[in-house]
Amino acid sequence: MYLVIGASGFLGTYILKHLLDSTNEEIVATHNSTDVMLYHNRIKWERLNLASIESIEQFCNKMNSLNIPFKIIF
Repeated sequence: MYLVIGASGFLGTYILKHLLDSTNEEIVATHNSTDVMLYHNRIKWERLNLASIESIEQFCNKMNSLNIPFKIIF
């Protein structure tokens, strides 16, 4: 499983497309807005505000609770 931090921007969308084309793995993608540029059944979008310690802690706790190893791209 891949975790792509900041996936809703120009470069993040390119990375998502590349992962979808080159792997069969599930992807968790983060965004900090309501505008998500790419939808796919293998992508699960999660909101993450990197300027907020509380948001980061909540996100990390949620990801840790899944107990799945991630390949992280940021």
